[in-house]
Amino acid sequence: MSNEPFERDELVDKPGIVGARWWHASLADEQAKIARRTALRGVLIAGGAIAGLGALLAMCVKATSSKDGAEVTDARNAALEMQREYGWNFGAVGEPLVFDGTSEKPFDPSALPRLADDLRPAQAELAPYYQATLFQAPYAMPSSIGKLPPEESAGFKPLAEALKPIATPSMESAYARGKSLASLFAALAERGGKTTDANTAVIVDLPGPEAVAFAAGAAGVFDPVFLFENWPHPRGVVRTQEALAAAAYYQPLFQKERARLRMPAPAMFVLDRRRLANYTDEATQFDNRYVAKLPAAANIKSALHAVHLLYVVPTRADATRELDDLNDDFLSYDRAGIEVRSLSLDTFSQSTQKPDGGAPADQMIGESANTYYGGSPESHYSFFVDYPWAKSPRPATLRVSSNPGASYVPSPRASAYSTGVPGGGVTRPRPPNFGTVPIVLALGTGVILGARYSRSGSWNRASGGYGG
Repeated sequence: MSNEPFERDELVDKPGIVGARWWHASLADEQAKIARRTALRGVLIAGGAIAGLGALLAMCVKATSSKDGAEVTDARNAALEMQREYGWNFGAVGEPLVFDGTSEKPFDPSALPRLADDLRPAQAELAPYYQATLFQAPYAMPSSIGKLPPEESAGFKPLAEALKPIATPSMESAYARGKSLASLFAALAERGGKTTDANTAVIVDLPGPEAVAFAAGAAGVFDPVFLFENWPHPRGVVRTQEALAAAAYYQPLFQKERARLRMPAPAMFVLDRRRLANYTDEATQFDNRYVAKLPAAANIKSALHAVHLLYVVPTRADATRELDDLNDDFLSYDRAGIEVRSLSLDTFSQSTQKPDGGAPADQMIGESANTYYGGSPESHYSFFVDYPWAKSPRPATLRVSSNPGASYVPSPRASAYSTGVPGGGVTRPRPPNFGTVPIVLALGTGVILGARYSRSGSWNRASGGYGG
C-alpha cells in the first residue's frame, strides 16, 4: 500500500460539505482513511443528538461520493418529519401526484386553508383525538427547504397547487351507505329519544376516499373524528392524496352538517384502511405508512359515554378480523367491557322501494338513493336485532341473510403490529424502518443533503457507487 498522501483534484465549498476538504487532506493511506471515517461517524452521531436529530433511526456503515467528490453517508429519518422540514414531495420535486377519479363539481380553492377547521369535530370532548395532519398539508411550507442543495429544492410548489377534488362511483356508494346508517340512529330520536341512545361509537376503516365519503354521508347524525396522520407524496405507498382530494370534494357538506349537528352526537372515528399498505422497494416507493391512534378504553367509556363500538369494513370477508394495528386496542376495549362488533358495507344495498314517511330518517333514506340495511325497508330496522344496543324505533319483518360482523369478537394474535398478548404489550411492535425514508448526509457535518433516491441528487449520479 502506498504511503503517498491523498491529493484532491478540486476544492468543494458547498454548504454542508466543506468538511470534505480537510477530510481528504488528512488521509495518508487506506488504513487511516478507514479509521478516520469511523471516528467521524462517532462525532456525527453524537453531534446529531445535540443538534436535535433525534429522529435519526439508522446510520449506514458505507460512505459514497457524490458527483462533485463530496463524501456523504446514508441514514433514515421519519418520512413525515422530512416532508414537514423539506417539502411534501421531498426527493421527488416535479413528479406528479396520481388521482383515481375526477370531479366536475365547481371547486373553490380559497376554501382549502380552512379544510382542517371545517373537518374538525363539533364537540369539544372529541377534539383531543382529532388528527388534522393530512388536512394541514395543502399550504404547509417546509421549514428547512432552503438548506437543501438547489437541485433538491428548485421548483417546489405547495401541495395545494397539485390537489384536485375527486368523486368516484365507490365514493358515491360509500356516501349512500353512510347516510343509510345515519338514518337508523336518526330514527332513535323519534318519539323523544336521542341519537346517542345506543351508547355506540363508530370506527370507519375503509380505503381513504370511501372512508371520507362514508363519514360525509353520516355527518348529519354522527360527529366525524378524522385520524389521517400522513402526507401525500408522488411515490407514496399510501395514496393519501385521494383521501385529501375526497375531503376537498365534501368540504362544503362537512361544514354545513357540522353547523347544524344536534348535540350530543355519537362519535365516528375515520381511518384510511390503506395506512398499512405493502411496502417493498425503497428506491421507488416513499414509506408514508402510519398506524391508527384510537382513544384509550377508559376515554371511550368516560368521555365518549360509549359501551359499544361498531367497526365498519368494506365486505363480509373483512368482518371477522380487524387490521393488525387495531388488535391490541380492540382487545383492551373488550377487557374494559366495551362490546366490539363489525359491520360491512355490503350489508347495505339499494332498493326500488322509497320510504313511506317524511320523518328525518326517511328523508335520509331518500338522500341515500333508497339504500337500506338488508336491501329493503322491511329489513332496514333489523339492524337493532343484529346489534341490540337500543330498542328498535320501527318494526322489521325481514332479516339480513348473512352478517358475520354481528357475531365478531376480537381475539389476540401476534403480528408485525400487535403483541398477541391478551393483556396488551407496553411496546407495540412495528416492522423495521416503518414510516421512514432513506436520506443522505454530508459526512463531515451531518447536514441533510436530500433523499437517497432523489433523481436530482448528485450522489445518485456518482460514477463510483458506494465506497468502503
